[in-house]
Amino acid sequence: MTAKTLVLGLGLSGKSVLDWGSRTGKVCVGIDDKILPQASFSWDEIERLVTSPGIPLSHPILQAAKEKNIPISNDVGIFLEEAQAPIIGITGSNGKSTTTDLIHQMLLAAGKKSLLGGNIGIPALDLLKEPIPDFYVLELSSFQLELIPSPKIEIGVLTNISPNHLDRHGTLQHYQAIKERVFMNASFAIVNQSVSFQSKVPGKLIRFSRAEPEAYKDFWPHRVQLMGKHNLENILAALAVVEILGLSRKAALKCLETYTGLLHRCRKVAEIEGVIWINDSKSTTSASTQAALAGIGPDLKGKVILIAGGQAKGASFESLIPAVQAQVKALLIFGQDQDQLWKDLHEVVEIYRVRDLIEAMHQAKKLANPGDAVLLSPACASWDMFRNYAHRGEVFEDQVKAWIS
Repeated sequence: MTAKTLVLGLGLSGKSVLDWGSRTGKVCVGIDDKILPQASFSWDEIERLVTSPGIPLSHPILQAAKEKNIPISNDVGIFLEEAQAPIIGITGSNGKSTTTDLIHQMLLAAGKKSLLGGNIGIPALDLLKEPIPDFYVLELSSFQLELIPSPKIEIGVLTNISPNHLDRHGTLQHYQAIKERVFMNASFAIVNQSVSFQSKVPGKLIRFSRAEPEAYKDFWPHRVQLMGKHNLENILAALAVVEILGLSRKAALKCLETYTGLLHRCRKVAEIEGVIWINDSKSTTSASTQAALAGIGPDLKGKVILIAGGQAKGASFESLIPAVQAQVKALLIFGQDQDQLWKDLHEVVEIYRVRDLIEAMHQAKKLANPGDAVLLSPACASWDMFRNYAHRGEVFEDQVKAWIS
């Protein structure tokens, strides 16, 4: 009897596992996580289960595998077993996508061959289709790290820690412990100074902090396209990797002069009549919106007109109160859970209820003065009115570009 790998979930990561099995001759059986199979496989044939990271651990198939002591992993776990080049793994509550992409771009600028993937878009296993690079650069979510038995990562980066995904992880302490798994076998651990470790770091610990101006006086802000001091921390983390690898800081800083950031992440779309329009549609939690406000607001001549709303996923917005009080002139709310935004914030800022994003933008245009910024940073998921956060950001950018065309 041939041992098989059971693949649960047929999204991008699941399909990448099936494709890997086809390329390597491994026998894989794929099943949709939304349809419980009747007789598509026998547990006696299964040697391991590979699940899509987003599938709840309470799923009946995962529970059955645990009861039968069948090992459970994911596509990243297989990748770490197969990869033949050093891996740089980046995780954190906020900023991990920008930091991951920055490291990748800086490696390319230094003349290294780098392949980028993981949680940032390209499934990790698909990277194995390419010739072996100098480095793999992977964004890693807590869902992915949770299911990897023993991560084999050369350089681990932790951007920051704030409450997130507690519906799955239970407590902030458990969530942080999962994030710290990125350092389990790492030679170097690059960590935000604000993070207090719970576990022992086996490799060399390197801290970064924007509280040390000497670390960035040669480039910030005069040589940087990215907006917001939260992005300064992402840059410092990326430069720490450059230093560890002995690569050219000059080339890395040259890269910063043209790097405008990832789509939908605190991205300056345009400046119209002295008002800056910023797309931060990727911010789907209060913590990420708070980071955007803290990063952008202090550098403005004026104030922020904040556009927020969507699906709150049961979260409150009370943690936004200090940043809203300090940086926001007006808050425009729309979407399914706008009542929660109103409840938590109406006593600290002027709030306007609107029907949709376009109406919010027209209202913001009326309210904004030269020196202000209009920031789309919803603090909510997008599925109530959009296909995803990217669709929401595209609607925002299309409207801004229509005004300047």
